[in-house]
This record gives sequence, C-alpha cells and structure tokens, in this order.
Amino acid sequence: MKSLFTFLLILLLNILSFSESHTINYRIYVRHLGDSTKVLVTSGSVSEGQYITFPPFTLTGDIEDYQNLYDVVKGSTIYFEEESLAEDITVYFNVMSFDTRRAGFYFDHNLFFHMGVEVIGSRTGYHGFDDNYELQNGRYAVFKIPKDDDLRTVLNQINLDIADIDFAYNTRNGYDPNGIDYTEEEDSLKCRLMHFSKFAGGRGSVLPVELIFFSSEVEGNNVNLKWQTATEVNNYGFEIERAIVISTPIYQGKDLNWNKIGFVEGSGTSNSPKEYFFNDVITQSGKYLYRLKQVDIDGSYKYSDVVEVNIDTPQNFELGQNYPNPFNPSTTIHYTIPSDKTLYEKSLHVNLKIYDVLGREIATLVNEKQLPGNYSVKFDANKLKSGIYFYTLRAGNFVATKKMILIK
Repeated sequence: MKSLFTFLLILLLNILSFSESHTINYRIYVRHLGDSTKVLVTSGSVSEGQYITFPPFTLTGDIEDYQNLYDVVKGSTIYFEEESLAEDITVYFNVMSFDTRRAGFYFDHNLFFHMGVEVIGSRTGYHGFDDNYELQNGRYAVFKIPKDDDLRTVLNQINLDIADIDFAYNTRNGYDPNGIDYTEEEDSLKCRLMHFSKFAGGRGSVLPVELIFFSSEVEGNNVNLKWQTATEVNNYGFEIERAIVISTPIYQGKDLNWNKIGFVEGSGTSNSPKEYFFNDVITQSGKYLYRLKQVDIDGSYKYSDVVEVNIDTPQNFELGQNYPNPFNPSTTIHYTIPSDKTLYEKSLHVNLKIYDVLGREIATLVNEKQLPGNYSVKFDANKLKSGIYFYTLRAGNFVATKKMILIK
C-alpha cells in the first residue's frame, strides 16, 4: 500500500512538473538597425500565458528621432501560449530604428514596424536575430499592436492603409510571410508567430522593390529598355541580362544563355516613383530576350518578367560613312551584312581595311566570318598623321570604299 502511494505521488509530481509554465525573462529595447546604440525601455519576468506590455517611454540621445516609431508599438502586448516553450527563456525584444545616417528616414522603407528578437534558452543557449527560435509544434506567441492615433499618423505619413498591411519575417533571402498568422481585429493588429526572428509590418508582402513596369522599344539597331519602380528599400541596383534566340537553323533548339550586359544603379531607399533607362545596340538580327536582376544592398536578388524584341534581318549590303568625319583621333564605321539563305549554313567572310592615299594598307579592322546583321567598328588613328584615308569593305562579291579625313 505504501509503495502504491509513493508511485502515485511521483506520478502526480511528474504531471505537475510537465504542465508547469515556463518562465520568460524579458527586456525591451529601442535600437538602431545594424548598430549597438540602444535604449532599455523596460524589463521583467512572466510565465506562459501572461502578457508582456510595451509601456510608454520617452526616447533620448541618438534614438530620440524615432519617438514616432516607438509610439506605434506603445501599448502592444505579447504572450506565449501555454506549453509553447520547452525551456525557460530570456527574450530581448529590439524595436529596430532605421539608421538615418545610412538609409534615410525610416518612413521611406514603407515599414511602420520592425523588430529583431534575441532568445537565450536555459538549455539551448543563444539564438540571434537571424536565427529562428522555434516554438513547440502547434503553439504560438501572440503579438498585438493597438490601432490608435499613433499608428494612423505613421501610416498616413507613408501613405499606407491598414487594409494593405502585411507582416513577414526578414530573412537573408528577403521577407517571408510563412509562419505568421495575421488578422486585423477591431482594436488591434494581431500576429501569431510560430518562431522568433526579425519580423516587420509594411506594405503588402513588404517587398524591397515594387516594380511597376518593364518595357522595350526598338529603333533601328537600338533596343531602349525602360522600367519604373513605385517604392524601393535598400535597392543596390539592376543588372540587365540578355539572351538571344537567333532565327536561323544552326541556333534552333539551343538553351537560353543569359548574359549580363550592363548595370544601372538603384535609388537605395525611396517612397516615390523612379524611372530607369538602358540602351542596347544590336548588331545581329534575331529574337532577343531581356530581364532585370534587382539586387539588394545585402546581396539578395530577384528577377523581373522577361521582355522580348525582334531585330529584323537586313536585306542589302551597306557601308556607312564613318562618324565623326573629319575626326581626331578616333571614328566609328558602320556596315551591314544582309540576309541570304546560303549564309545560314555558311557564314560570309568579311574584311574591312584602312588604306592611305598611296594605297598602302594601314590597318585591318575586321577579318572573320560573320552572320547577317548590323555591325560597328571603332578605328583609332592616334599614331597616324593628319590626312586623307580610305576604308574598304569586302564581303563575298560585295566591295565598297569610302573616304575619311583625319585632322590633328
């Protein structure tokens, strides 16, 4: 009988121990993003199921410019559902301020809220901003932001409606909404979090760059690319990539090979529309595809949709007049190799040479097989004397010569 009583007592103690709420020690800071400067707002200790509240606080020092940002989360509450933790933890809530010295006024980010959470577990140790501190399966931490005048003031300043708000975790690969169950309640914005890390609230899916359009226009051999952004966050710039699909049998069926052909610097962080342009000169006929690789300051990137252009095949040989003419010390020569069915299987050998007035060869600019297309070649006469020179194009049975003048 005594042994049975002892067994039941041990079993009861184990059950009580298993169901006991874990302790959460917490500290709330406001700090610069990427900076050690921070102000302690409050600290305390609660158990699972009890609320942690962000109290009113007047910021001082380097962070006082971000009073409006803190006021947005003033009165916010967070609590851990029962049995959401597997250990006692210490949590450091860092309300993150965007650094005006590096990224401009934080409203430009279209983010009204950004928090980094550090967790120290009694068994598992330290988990930083960029780590995921997972809660127990099926359990959440619930975070509520009041819908008050301070929130409405900030949203009005960044031209953001409550209906457009979304929340996401800020990872090394951008913002990820997975794991956040967000609902708008009558008096608050409610987020259920399945883990802790950096998370933010902002416009839509909190994309760093919102691209309005990406288009192309063809003028002769020039492809003019144009695109516009509505907003940008930490946008380093745009790499322009091109792939070619030559409209001849020898190129049919080949996989696309994307090549970087240029870079256009981004506007960093902006809350107003920005337009961008890039010009590509095409020398060979065919179908061309273009896309943008938008790169963030932290190196993460994403691709735009693809635009397609067609460069018509020229129909006649042509040797253009060099430009400028007269010139000093360099000039550019344009010529055209026309379309011909026989050229699809056998490229045409092209030769372009420079001669002086006595007919002596001065330089060979081109000596190779070329497909139909429009071509440009630069001639540098830095080592030549002033005078009259001639350039001759030979391509199959086609021969043409033109005069140019060098004046120093």
